[in-house]
Amino acid sequence: MLFNGTALADDKGGLTAFGRVKNDSTHPEYEYQMASVSMSSSQVSALTKHDVSHLPFREDPLRRGDYKYHKSLFEKEFASSRYITAKIDMASVSDRIYCVSTRDGGLVAVAPSAIDVSIREIRGSEPPDIYCGEFYFNDADITNGFSPTQGDDSLSLSLRLDTITFSQLFDSLKNGDTSLSISINFPAYADWLDSVAGLPMPTTYLIRPEKDDENFIMLSSISSILFTRPSGAKANTGVEEEDLFDDNDESTNLAVIDSSIKSVNESLEIQNENTKKVSGYLLFLSICLFLLVIKSFL
Repeated sequence: MLFNGTALADDKGGLTAFGRVKNDSTHPEYEYQMASVSMSSSQVSALTKHDVSHLPFREDPLRRGDYKYHKSLFEKEFASSRYITAKIDMASVSDRIYCVSTRDGGLVAVAPSAIDVSIREIRGSEPPDIYCGEFYFNDADITNGFSPTQGDDSLSLSLRLDTITFSQLFDSLKNGDTSLSISINFPAYADWLDSVAGLPMPTTYLIRPEKDDENFIMLSSISSILFTRPSGAKANTGVEEEDLFDDNDESTNLAVIDSSIKSVNESLEIQNENTKKVSGYLLFLSICLFLLVIKSFL
């Protein structure tokens, strides 16, 4: 069993919990193999970036000048690029994923605090192709001199798609699809006992994003999903919701309002009758209890 913060050791081409390495064993606890994981997100964004200009490197110092001078410092760069970003719902991840971090001179398994996905478009005239991606682990234990913020142990997945596939996905999100589901394959250290058992159940994968020869992601499939609720149903309830007011028909509005008021009055009358009945029952029970108390003292 692996936990967040478990110390690890290299063992026979794989990884084993520190202190459990055995020379006579034929396999490590976590063996290097291809992993297959699926996950989904309900927080998806389709972004379009438009470049307008860029400032090239200049050796001469900046001087004060007029509008024409400052404009001459920049070069035109009219281009657009599209991106898709998603924050994975952690409960949707099909298997347990840990990142291998180097801490205190040893290896430690760290559960990612969050998983973020970024998909960018590969433009070109060639037919659709498959493209690899990579992981990035924002290790909280490593100080990055280029970033002013401390790491948060989040895991990022950087993926690429050809123009045709990307455009179809991007347009679906722009047209109202609210969720994203992806399946990926990547090299990882998988629980050897689970792989031997061959049972269809979640397993544990260890990844090492800092190792260039292990940091690959292959996108197996990706889907955009539009979640809809039945017409006339309130969100998060099973109650039907009717459109009571029609802004274009005042007579209909008045009739509906009058009907609604009558319905409310009838409900109040029924409630008053029920309240009177309950009060009568309570009074009767109180009298009976009072008589029983008096009888017990006689």
